Amino acid sequence: MGLGIDRGILTVDKYQITSPPDINVLQGIFQQEGIIINYFPFCGNINAIYVRTLDGIEMLTIKSNLTEIQIKCLLAYGYAYRALNQPFNPCTHVKVIKNYLEYEIDTEAEDFTAILLVPPLALSITDSHIPACKICSIANVPESLALRRIEIANKYSI
Repeated sequence: MGLGIDRGILTVDKYQITSPPDINVLQGIFQQEGIIINYFPFCGNINAIYVRTLDGIEMLTIKSNLTEIQIKCLLAYGYAYRALNQPFNPCTHVKVIKNYLEYEIDTEAEDFTAILLVPPLALSITDSHIPACKICSIANVPESLALRRIEIANKYSI
């Protein structure tokens, strides 16, 4: 398993996430971790920016007026950068997240996001015949993320 899957499972276990989390649950995780969430009317294809400074300030700024699914994915994807870069990267870190749902993204962050938004206990998805549309409707995630979660389940049985 890759780092994204491992850190995703650790996060799911730490916060005892047994069902697909909604935006409130994800915001609660950010609050417990001391990560500031802001919304800003970015122009162009920037959907979010994650920043961690040398003095420990962490902030995720998300584009205003996105759909609930997009916000949920960006919260999870933004948290992935925090989980994947600690404790290995103590320096200032800035990650610009462009159009998450339309462009190729970081594989480890995508794996983390898939595990966090569709945790192992949420569904019995080890059955390779479960349709992605069922995961989409139950977990309120885009089809690309549901397909990624099915791929992880089939490959690692989680």
